Amino acid sequence: FFFQAEDGIRDFCLSRGLGDVYKRQGIILLDDNFNSIVTSIKWGRNIFDSVRKFVQFQLTANVVALFLSFFSAVMLKETPFNSIQMLWLNLIIDSMASLALATEPAQNELLNRPPYKRSEHIMTRDMVTNISIQALYQIVMLVIMLYYADDLMGIPSSSGAIIEQWDEKLGRHYTLVFHAFVLMQIFNEVNARKLSLEELNIFK
Repeated sequence: FFFQAEDGIRDFCLSRGLGDVYKRQGIILLDDNFNSIVTSIKWGRNIFDSVRKFVQFQLTANVVALFLSFFSAVMLKETPFNSIQMLWLNLIIDSMASLALATEPAQNELLNRPPYKRSEHIMTRDMVTNISIQALYQIVMLVIMLYYADDLMGIPSSSGAIIEQWDEKLGRHYTLVFHAFVLMQIFNEVNARKLSLEELNIFK
């Protein structure tokens, strides 16, 4: 459940409530213990933050993938990611990220901040900044790999290769780009654990 009542305990009802008052409550405390209110508020805020963390991760990965596919299709007349690779990314990377970011335990520090308003947006300015910086970094690095990997790493470029001439050496270039993208998403998943620019320790 999401608890976002601005007055603190408006949507709670003890199990001893009767009639329509009992039925209209969003959350019912079955154990008649007010300590359950604190626990429910803490976990409600944790769920809301978990949704934000996954949105932050998902938007970053999708922005980079869409830009790279569009950019390479326009400039190189082909894309470094084929349909199987994109499917693998969606099934493995996104599903594992959703499980990892949605299962973090609720911390007591969540109770130190004021409650969210009902009109609170999913996206915040700090999230937009995090997404923009991380996406820009990934795009710059992947574009450099697309254009200059053959010179920097001494491997033949996969761009413009004819299918009949395709071999293991020609496949190294786009394979490198794909694995670099995957590794960036793994580290981005760790970075997505923090929603505020003031939280510098991603492992805390």
